[in-house]
Amino acid sequence: MAATLSRLPTRRALCFVVTALVLGTAGAEPRAFFKDGNALLAGLSAPASTSQNGFAIGYVIGTVEALNEEQQLSFKVCFKIPSNATQRQLSDIVKQYLEQFPTVRDLPAPWLVASSLERIFPCAKQPSARPQ
Repeated sequence: MAATLSRLPTRRALCFVVTALVLGTAGAEPRAFFKDGNALLAGLSAPASTSQNGFAIGYVIGTVEALNEEQQLSFKVCFKIPSNATQRQLSDIVKQYLEQFPTVRDLPAPWLVASSLERIFPCAKQPSARPQ
């Protein structure tokens, strides 16, 4: 049974991602993971049983959790993820977006995650306060 985002506490999920980063890189050459969409796509495209793929999915989920927690985004995107969305579904959406729009892969990875989710799960338009 796939875990949904609504079942993962935000702080707990982020702590897990940070812990995995620290433990996974102990003794390793320091390097920047997922600085841009090219690196993120490479991770999402790696075989499912690899640590690179697991890290990429964790990155997407951690970014989603952080953005859901912070409703005030500096890059003005808005998305509403359904409660039954799975981690794999969200990662697949990001992967498809990066494959479909290769010219944006040099942009910051968090922005690309948010933009890809906004395309699929946009926020409902707020009703206008003014009469039409």
